[in-house]
Parts: sequence; structure tokens; C-alpha cells
Amino acid sequence: MAAETGWQSRLPPPHEAEVVALLEALQWLLTLPYESVYVEIDCKHVVNNLNDPSIHHLEYGIILTQCSTLLTSHNNLKVRFIKRQANCVTHSLARVLRSFASPHSFDFIPPYIASIIMNEIS
Repeated sequence: MAAETGWQSRLPPPHEAEVVALLEALQWLLTLPYESVYVEIDCKHVVNNLNDPSIHHLEYGIILTQCSTLLTSHNNLKVRFIKRQANCVTHSLARVLRSFASPHSFDFIPPYIASIIMNEIS
């Protein structure tokens, strides 16, 4: 598991925030030595739009195109939809990380989500 946090100065619509976060995650993952990575995202709108070229002319679409290009050129990266109810780890991590004063990167399981991960495994 790996995670990275950052700050946004504005509050974009949810699908825009999700696609910006996806692009930043994909760019970050390309700097790491992982062989196969699944990015799970609970915004079905973004996952469905990744393969819809008719959307790609809007600002949102330009970011989608950048994501699609990275995914096409790096076969070790995959994006898949996961229901929000099954995405407890991400939402718990996001709640805790909002209180951090600066960006952080994790290449370990932070203690405040370890119990959630253990529950999902069992």
C-alpha cells in the first residue's frame, strides 16, 4: 500500500476533484518501482469517462485525456471502480489526513487504518 497527500486551494466539483487526484496519483505511481498497480476509485463517472473521447474536449476532459494517455502507455497501471461502501480505507485515511499541515507520502500502512485493513482481509 502507498498513499500521498496534498492540498487544493479551491473546492472543485466532485468528479473534477476525483480526476485531478487520479492524474496526480498516476504521475506519482510512475516514480515508484511497482510492477503492477490497481488504483481503486469510487467515482464511477470518472472510470466510465476514461474511455469516452466525446468528453475529452472540456477542461475535465483534458485531465481525463492525460490519465488515459498514462494508462495506455503504462500497462502496469490499472484503474477500476470500487463502491464507496467498500472503500472504507481510503475514506478513513482521507479524514485523518485532512488534519495534516503539509503533504505526506506513505509507503507503509499508517496505524490509524491498520485495523480497517485487517477487517477487510478477514
